[in-house]
Amino acid sequence: MTEDQFFDYLTMASAAKDAVPPAVRSKLSDSGLIFVGFQVEAWDFRVLFRSLLQLEGRHLRNDYMHFSVQIDPNSILDPVSARRYIEQYLQSKAKLRLYWGDVATFVAELKTQTKRN
Repeated sequence: MTEDQFFDYLTMASAAKDAVPPAVRSKLSDSGLIFVGFQVEAWDFRVLFRSLLQLEGRHLRNDYMHFSVQIDPNSILDPVSARRYIEQYLQSKAKLRLYWGDVATFVAELKTQTKRN
């Protein structure tokens, strides 16, 4: 598959609103979201994220807290710029709270927090 074909697929998939069942679309618009294991710069995440921002009823998500689990930016060549870009992009578009660390540590901390509540 060529890169152009992949972009065509992503574009068509995001435009096919009927491909996502109404019950799932409703939860995507009216619940808290957690993004785990996505690369912010990856096209599949960017298409998913942008399509979520366009969903009907998206304003309902304002009542919820959302999280995005990101890798430690210190593992990137220019960590300060990477962290600033990711924070600005995700927080400005969807008010996501960011967790800087790996998925396993996030899940362990989430489990601990859940037990406390």
